[in-house]
Amino acid sequence: MSIDRVRFNVPCRSLAALACALSGSAAHAQCPGYALTQSTGAIIDPGVTDIGNHADDATTAITLPFAFAVYGVPYTTLNVSSNGNAQFTTNNETYGNACLPAAGMGVMIAPLWDDLRTDSAGDGIFTSMTGVSPARVFNIEWRAHYYSGPGTANFEIRLFEDSSHFDIVFGRIDDGAASATVGVQDTTSPSVQFSCNTGGLVQNSTRLTFACYTGPTGTAAAFPNPVYACGTEGTTLLTATVTPGTTPPSTGITVSADLTNIGGIAGQTFYNDGTHGDVSAGDGVWSFRITVPPIIPSGDKSLPYTLADSQGRSTTGVLGITVNPCASTGPDVIVRSLTDVNYYGSLGSISAYAIGTDACNVGDFPAMWIQGGPQHPVIAQNMYRLMNGRFEQIGQSFLKFGFQSLNSSGCGNCVQPPLGGAQLGVGCSDVYGAGYNGGQGNLGPRSTCNATTGVFAYPPPPVPGNVIGQRLQVFTSDIDPALNPGAQYFGEAQYVTADDAQWTHAGAPATNGLNNATYQRILFANTTSNPTISGAPHVMSPAIQAWKDVDPAVSVAVADFLDTSLPGPGIVCRFWIAGRATDNGNGTWHYEYAVYNLNADRSGASFSVPIPAGVAVANIGFHGVFAHSGEPYPNTASNPDNWAGTVVNGALMWSAPEPFVGPNGNNANALRWGTMYNFRFDASTPPTAAGGRVVSIGIFKPGTPTSISTALIGPSSACGAADFNGINGITVQDIFDYLGAFFAGDPRADFNHFGGISVQDIFDFLGAWFSGC
Repeated sequence: MSIDRVRFNVPCRSLAALACALSGSAAHAQCPGYALTQSTGAIIDPGVTDIGNHADDATTAITLPFAFAVYGVPYTTLNVSSNGNAQFTTNNETYGNACLPAAGMGVMIAPLWDDLRTDSAGDGIFTSMTGVSPARVFNIEWRAHYYSGPGTANFEIRLFEDSSHFDIVFGRIDDGAASATVGVQDTTSPSVQFSCNTGGLVQNSTRLTFACYTGPTGTAAAFPNPVYACGTEGTTLLTATVTPGTTPPSTGITVSADLTNIGGIAGQTFYNDGTHGDVSAGDGVWSFRITVPPIIPSGDKSLPYTLADSQGRSTTGVLGITVNPCASTGPDVIVRSLTDVNYYGSLGSISAYAIGTDACNVGDFPAMWIQGGPQHPVIAQNMYRLMNGRFEQIGQSFLKFGFQSLNSSGCGNCVQPPLGGAQLGVGCSDVYGAGYNGGQGNLGPRSTCNATTGVFAYPPPPVPGNVIGQRLQVFTSDIDPALNPGAQYFGEAQYVTADDAQWTHAGAPATNGLNNATYQRILFANTTSNPTISGAPHVMSPAIQAWKDVDPAVSVAVADFLDTSLPGPGIVCRFWIAGRATDNGNGTWHYEYAVYNLNADRSGASFSVPIPAGVAVANIGFHGVFAHSGEPYPNTASNPDNWAGTVVNGALMWSAPEPFVGPNGNNANALRWGTMYNFRFDASTPPTAAGGRVVSIGIFKPGTPTSISTALIGPSSACGAADFNGINGITVQDIFDYLGAFFAGDPRADFNHFGGISVQDIFDFLGAWFSGC
């Protein structure tokens, strides 16, 4: 278990100093902190009065025989807990210990705060008195066992009547305090912690003496903590915030620490002069920045330190820091599920929605989640419809800008990250409901985001002046149940963030951005209420996969290329392509394709399907989702700006209407990231087996490669069709016989099977004849 927020333990420099501290007789004198010393050979002074605490997770109030001052404030009662603590201002029965200072526990002495029970035979909490006034000692003894297993925990607190000090004595501690907190805390003054969830520090027959101390005190911290021993990821700033001593005031304060456990030197000086990582000179915070080298083994590290002044007083303690091994998978953000869907209203023919998301970090390094800057994720939301064999994207949103993470459990073992809410920790979850993801003040255009690198423009633009602006927009007619019988709808969310997108390891290209999209089914009851999420999430699968999940006859493939726009091994960019062929029942087949750009900033400029010689095509079609809310692209709800499809050089190719260069430049209707376009046609031949054709995607922005390909279904060869008369193969006689049938109106002259006889049939027949098919 990691060490968290360890506070100063403050011992006297010498036995002479301790004797001086113990000699003070003013019971209620100023006591800003405690000096802690440790000795061995101690014996429990047995308690003789049973206070009645025989339970699991219970507190019992007791009245002290004399007023005892903690941090200079006198108390006459306290609540002792079966879980090994004595509370002076609270009455908390919690069994879960925390490092000091612990919220919700007030002024407290924790001799062994752990999950204990006092309800076994012989167990309980017992008190006794030794000595005579004004030097009496009140003893509070615990005889307990561990909740989680066998083992004895026998210990006591000794309160001295003059309030100059108190002792903690350990009789028998079977687990060495491996899961316990030992120390004292106040609500305003520095806590003094001997150990927190650190085995081996507490030994049987040990005495800890906490004596009032007027020298310098303070708190120590490491930021970030934990660190990852891997280059700059191992850099942390060690700080000591010092409160000068009193009576007399401290002068000449110095801070040093033994950093050998993290690759530094013993006796390392800390600085309060604006150097070595110190932020502000003379502000009472002593600092030293260090980078933990990769050779340091992972685990919890203890850094002993000393704080001293020129008056001969000193404090020592242990600063805890956790060292993690060099990350291998890095920050890897996925969408765990879609949480909910909000309907916001409509304007004209368009309705607006937002989809809530729950993200997880499944990598081994925290992901940045900083509010108020560009170091956080942006979230794209999309909507799709499957109806009559066509899977189409019907809506898209602007990007939701993330802010502080909650770092909740639910994705595995959530490790709280060093920067708290400014990071998503390993195994941690963070939820943005639809109300957050639809908040217009945190939405920005996709056009300013490079999904390949995860870099985007910040801050978002001003909030629009209407209810649908920037939100997930769809045509109301596309989601009206009365107009879309049998339709199925799917929501998709995709996170984009730079540290996830750019993470590389061991010289391999970056791939963490390939799993950032998840889809889930959505149900529409009507067009004016909130849709509902249905079924399990399809984690790390973009919505195009839903087409095949619903219809096994669909073929799906991916096409990747390497983006090298940044130094290093490159970033993998991915397009998804799905296709299906359906028999029209008249000798032709319908071909339906969907192409989805997951994360390629270079975008898609064309899509082509091979058309073998002699194969006739018709009913060429295209579908694209519209841009909105001021995006610079020309494909809007009122101007679809469709891609035209043409058969050229043995392939049916659809191309973006505008090239990268020219008056529209980068604002053309290319296939952008997080977007899916559809391509369709009828052909005169049945499909090949899956993978029988090589379909291609042209890349829009300049660079290498200029196109990528993958195997998918497509029309099969028409070879043999030009042997019209079936005699002696393909000869000139076939031309005469075909033309005779054509002019005679013979139904066989409908060569391309597209219904009726036309001049196109002659062209298609001659094309097949001259190609030898």
